[in-house]
Amino acid sequence: MAIEEFERPKEQSREESTQGSHAINRGNIARRTSSTLLTPAEENLTAMTVPDQDTELDYDWLLKVRVAVARCGEMDLARWWNAGKQLGAPGASVLKRGFPRTHYFAQARSVMAIASHRCDQLLSQDDAITLWRLPQTLEDRFESRWETWLDRHSDWRSFFEAVAAIRTGDVIAATSDLELFSSDEVKAIGALRAPADGQGLSVGKSFTGQRRQIAYLALGFSVGHANAPVVPFVQASVP
Repeated sequence: MAIEEFERPKEQSREESTQGSHAINRGNIARRTSSTLLTPAEENLTAMTVPDQDTELDYDWLLKVRVAVARCGEMDLARWWNAGKQLGAPGASVLKRGFPRTHYFAQARSVMAIASHRCDQLLSQDDAITLWRLPQTLEDRFESRWETWLDRHSDWRSFFEAVAAIRTGDVIAATSDLELFSSDEVKAIGALRAPADGQGLSVGKSFTGQRRQIAYLALGFSVGHANAPVVPFVQASVP
């Protein structure tokens, strides 16, 4: 595959195409139920998350958050999704042959697609917002940034090298090393516990688009355990 093929932001990497070929009809999947009743800890998260429509989301930050969580869930770490060291040094070594300048982003797109697919399988609420499935307007803006990121690929080298060096599936520890979240955000998520009746973890009543809430959608993965993921979510805002 030519390098230019990946550099078109709307085109899929080989790994994404593979994921698409294995798409599962959600209507035929028997899923476990998710926790939707807000606990006092979840109510506290909701109270700390208020609408902030005037603040533009930092999409560079969002990419870093998604990549870091995606790395934590790989098979050599937390074993949440079927990706083996693709965001680690082995993945870089393999993809660098085909994408000498942009292999980091090829790695990222592949593992994020795998993580998104796995979380869709685990979460029973099709209309829920997750770290991998934000409202379409935000996803469109995120997609539009790929060309800029690819043009500045050298600026991202140190970040991806730091991600490749992650040796723990502990999302809080890994993202703290990368300085992605504030201490208040980490402290707030610490009160949550894995739901007893499902694999979905509610971290808010409705989606507001605020950065803090997206931080909870990422940090909430820390409630899960090795080979036992918990998917943080909030309900889509009612029009």
